[in-house]
Amino acid sequence: MDWVAIVTSIIAALGGITGITGVVLVLSQRRKIRADAAEVITDSALGLVGPYREELDRVRAETAEARAEAQEARQEARRAREAMSRARDEAQQLAETIRSWRMMIMRPGVTVEDLRAMVGDPGVNGTFPGGFH
Repeated sequence: MDWVAIVTSIIAALGGITGITGVVLVLSQRRKIRADAAEVITDSALGLVGPYREELDRVRAETAEARAEAQEARQEARRAREAMSRARDEAQQLAETIRSWRMMIMRPGVTVEDLRAMVGDPGVNGTFPGGFH
């Protein structure tokens, strides 16, 4: 054999071994490459999801606060309706009392004693003992 053929055979043999070694290295590191890729994807996903999770927590807190405020407003409105109903009933009673007093005052022949008896005033000259409270 001539020396060119020998050198070519050696280079081919070395290249073949190097190529096979390269293939073996790539195959052996394939799992590591996949794990690294999965880690990068996971980190990226967490980076994207993190702000949304924080926003979700903030929105949940605001929602709970809004619900509590709405419940308090409903209770306050109920109390106001009850107070308004009592005030309306009292106003109607007072209006009826005033109408009946007016009718008594306008009635011919009514005396001061009749009027005092009507309003429950046991005083003298239209005064109420102890004053009005």
